Amino acid sequence: MTDLQLALLGLGILIIVAIVLFNWWQERRLRTSITDRLDEPRQDALMDEFHFDSETVLKNDPVPTVAEPVIGSIDKALPQEEDSPAEVTQEIATAGELAEEAGLDKVAASDEDFNLAAFDDSTGTGNTKLPESVNQKIDLIALVCLPKPVTGAALREFLLLLTDLDKPIYAHGLDSDNDWHLLTREQESAKFVRAAFSLQLADRSGVVSQLSLTRFQNATDSVANKLGAQVEWQGSGDPWLFANKLDEFCVAVDKMIGFHLVQGDSGPFTGTKFRGLAEASGLVLNEDGGFYYESELEPGSGSAAGGVQKLFSVINQDSNPFNTEMLRTSVIHGISFQLDIPRVRNCAEVFNRMVLIARQMENSLGAHLVDDKGRPLGEPQIEKIREQLKVIHARMIARGVVPGSDGALRLFS
Repeated sequence: MTDLQLALLGLGILIIVAIVLFNWWQERRLRTSITDRLDEPRQDALMDEFHFDSETVLKNDPVPTVAEPVIGSIDKALPQEEDSPAEVTQEIATAGELAEEAGLDKVAASDEDFNLAAFDDSTGTGNTKLPESVNQKIDLIALVCLPKPVTGAALREFLLLLTDLDKPIYAHGLDSDNDWHLLTREQESAKFVRAAFSLQLADRSGVVSQLSLTRFQNATDSVANKLGAQVEWQGSGDPWLFANKLDEFCVAVDKMIGFHLVQGDSGPFTGTKFRGLAEASGLVLNEDGGFYYESELEPGSGSAAGGVQKLFSVINQDSNPFNTEMLRTSVIHGISFQLDIPRVRNCAEVFNRMVLIARQMENSLGAHLVDDKGRPLGEPQIEKIREQLKVIHARMIARGVVPGSDGALRLFS
């Protein structure tokens, strides 16, 4: 090996050693820098948001409590949903979901976040009672005190100013016999000594818009000024706030129980056999393709008095509506039982009737009763659902909205 080759070899070794040393130095410098930046903090940033006051605990001061929500939700004291009220739709809770719902074993003693005292069911000013078909729990009501009797036609001008609101409005006139009449065309020639204008504040489509609320108030004042009358607004709270709280309440209690009867080991059942069992149980086939268990409305139940109330329904699980021909020629793989809780007055009794009919059909058809997830429904699950129905019913009563009443039918429509 020549001297030149030895020199080149030595130079190469020297360069390699230099590179290794340089890399080691760079790595050590980087580690030192990172360690300096990541020193352990003296305080936990997360714990800064939570302080344990030992002195308060030692003094045995009462600990503030948060009211337990009765309904955990369509769900809608009241859980505060982030959804816009106008976008809220009805929540359908299956039997299994209701049975699993937590925190529904108590009814709050009071609901401070929904002040009904400001909109109590008063009888109006003096001895003047309000029309039976309006309800201060769901309507904004203006009592118009007229200086002299006016015709129904003059009062109906109020309705002509508000033909496109997003919620129903009503106009009533009080005659000299102290009887209220809904102001229709037939009442235009009659004379009235007072009037009551009302606006429904919410329904299943959501809360009334602030624009509609303002227009209703302005139209009422406009008609009253024209007639030289005084307006006495029923209730003392903020109508817009009240409307939003009412909508939150609706979402909280607006639930539907649903469970299913599906084919068993013997396969699908015939439509003729199912129809025979349904009609023998008191179910009536409706034009919309569903069977309904119906009841005559009690006298004095409001504007809907004298009609028939649908208590629960039985529909085809595959969404194919029932009809006479279809039931005669087809087989059925499953049916669904549905109960609209807020619209039924005696919800617990109706639910028991629905379960009884479903159990009878289960035995006769060789089918299985299951929840929306296909899980069998035994008596323990059924009993849990009964308890939840009692809670929802009690919550509505506490709000002054009786399930199945005319007001509830309007509110949950």
